[in-house]
Amino acid sequence: MTTYPPHILIADDDVVGRQIARHMLEHAGYQVDVVDDGRAALEALHQGSYVVLLLDIKLPDIDGFAVAATVAKGLPPGRQPWLVATSALVREGDEPRYQADGFDTCLGKPLRRATLIACVEAGIAQRAHLL
Repeated sequence: MTTYPPHILIADDDVVGRQIARHMLEHAGYQVDVVDDGRAALEALHQGSYVVLLLDIKLPDIDGFAVAATVAKGLPPGRQPWLVATSALVREGDEPRYQADGFDTCLGKPLRRATLIACVEAGIAQRAHLL
């Protein structure tokens, strides 16, 4: 089953951050859904097919680490999206720590358009079977 444009989910409790990320991704041609908490992210993942999940670490109900762990346990490997941790606390060299916690990569906030698009494209290449 081919899904085009690639479907991306953003889970972030910051309204402005969600709007900016959504705008950047939609302008680049992606289909984007947004949610504002971890439970909604898990529900969306079970109801739809996403290639990439941009997941804020500090969500109000279930933090990003718990969502990532639930995705790893609850979705078969062939249905797991590219998991991107997003946080203002991400620093250069943090990627191995996030990967150890189940993420594929991480992005620091504020998100930069070129970095965001490059990350999403890498995720799409890695999860092409989800398209």
